[in-house]
Amino acid sequence: MAPIRLSAAKRSKTAKGRKPTPIAGKAIIRALKAAGLPEPDGLTGAIIEALAAAGVFRLRGVLVGTVAFQT
Repeated sequence: MAPIRLSAAKRSKTAKGRKPTPIAGKAIIRALKAAGLPEPDGLTGAIIEALAAAGVFRLRGVLVGTVAFQT
């Protein structure tokens, strides 16, 4: 017997409840920095934050190139 699949709405609701808390997010960032992964400079970070606040990523905007791998 095949497993029962959740509806898209139910999956979406479940996923929203699994967003990392700010504390967990900071722990992830610390771990990535400790592993030596690159991070964007302050200006680049501010620009990406402004794009996010403007809804660019919500509308499926995509970062490409070096910056995409730093964020």
